[in-house]
Amino acid sequence: GGNTYTIPATNLVALPFVLGSVPANTTTSMKFSDNALAVTPPRMNSIFKGSIVGISYRLSTAITAGGATAMKIQATNAGVIVWSPLTLTTATANASYASQSPNITTFVPANGLGIDITTSATFAPTTMDVACILWLALDVYY
Repeated sequence: GGNTYTIPATNLVALPFVLGSVPANTTTSMKFSDNALAVTPPRMNSIFKGSIVGISYRLSTAITAGGATAMKIQATNAGVIVWSPLTLTTATANASYASQSPNITTFVPANGLGIDITTSATFAPTTMDVACILWLALDVYY
């Protein structure tokens, strides 16, 4: 018989989320982009443990009002905000990203992962659509 080894590997996975007509003065959970059934809560479960390593976004139009915290894009784990790396204003680009190293914001299998958008009371335009990708580093063992 030979020796058996477990080889750890990290796989980068992208979870796409969307939100149409972003409301002002509220926190709204984005919908997983394949969520045709509009399931609530709109979170995706992982079958592996891992880390949230990034969020990228694209706005359909520029933010025109809302002050210094017009919009926050935040990662959630089991419905709780665990990482809030992006605060957007009228000076923010319509597309960008934030990243962090693995093993900082971790999750375990079956935790629902998602993205919440929080807007200020004066946020505009409320006709804006947002697309985001939650980037995960999954700990997979072969």
